[in-house]
Amino acid sequence: MPILNRARRAIGKRWYALKPTDRLIELVADQRNSESAAVLIEALKERRAHQDGSLDHLDWSLVRLNGALLSSCRLKNARFSGAQLRGAYFGYSDACSADFSGSDLREANLREARLTDAVFDGADLRFANFARAMLRGSSFVGANMANANLWGADLRGANLTNASMAGCEVFNVALDAATILPDGKAGADASRLRQFIRAKPSVRD
Repeated sequence: MPILNRARRAIGKRWYALKPTDRLIELVADQRNSESAAVLIEALKERRAHQDGSLDHLDWSLVRLNGALLSSCRLKNARFSGAQLRGAYFGYSDACSADFSGSDLREANLREARLTDAVFDGADLRFANFARAMLRGSSFVGANMANANLWGADLRGANLTNASMAGCEVFNVALDAATILPDGKAGADASRLRQFIRAKPSVRD
């Protein structure tokens, strides 16, 4: 079975190599199978590697990429609004100014990702891992961040207005006077932030 799967991926990559980049992006959006989506993403990475080596500015809105591997990628200004990204891996990627508004990022791993000025408004971030992520100036307005791991994350200038943070891990987070806490008030006091994580945490679903 592993040999058959490798053969299918090889054939798929050769077939996709004949498609223009815009068409590959359309095909990713149409996928309902995570394995097929993974092959398409690999083809896109290879295509862009021969250009500027990045996936910057691509529009992934509403795509289904649950469990996708997008680690160490350049994703600046990419659009993931409304995308299904549950369990996706963005570790060490540069996604500054990317738009994740309304997306499903439950259990996604964004460890040590660069997410300066990224937008997560209204996103489902339950159990997501943002450990040591750069989140300066990012927006989490109305996001569900219950049980998210923010250990060591840089939240200076971030907007957490109306974000649900029950059960979050916030040890050693960086805040400043420009950080807006869930109550809509600015403050760099970590003890105030901890007040919002004491509510009953959510359950995995």
